[in-house]
Amino acid sequence: MGKRVLLIMAIAGAIVALFWLFRRKGGVQGGDRDLMGCIGIAEGRMEPGAVGRVRITDKSGNVVILPARLDESLPFEVERGTEIVVIENAKGDGPAVVSPAELPGSGPH
Repeated sequence: MGKRVLLIMAIAGAIVALFWLFRRKGGVQGGDRDLMGCIGIAEGRMEPGAVGRVRITDKSGNVVILPARLDESLPFEVERGTEIVVIENAKGDGPAVVSPAELPGSGPH
C-alpha cells in the first residue's frame, strides 16, 4: 500500500511540474500573444532594427519582459525607459516590433 501511495504522489508531482513549466514558458514568450497596441518600456537603449528587451503590459494587464525589435524605419535610437508601443506581433520565434509611443514632433503645436 505504501509503494502505491508514493507512486501516485510521484506521478501527481510530475504532472504539476509539467504544467508549471508549460505555463512558465508561455508566460515568458510573446510569440502566441496579441500584443499589438500594448504599451511598455524599453529596458535598455535600442537602435533601429536591433533587438532589445522591453517590459510590456499585455491586454490582460500582465507584465511580460521579452525581446523586441525597434522599428527599422526610425531615424533615431531610443533610450532606456522610453515608452514604446507594439506595432507588430511576434512571428514564430521572432521578436515583436516596437516603436516609441510618441514620435518626436507628434505632440500638440
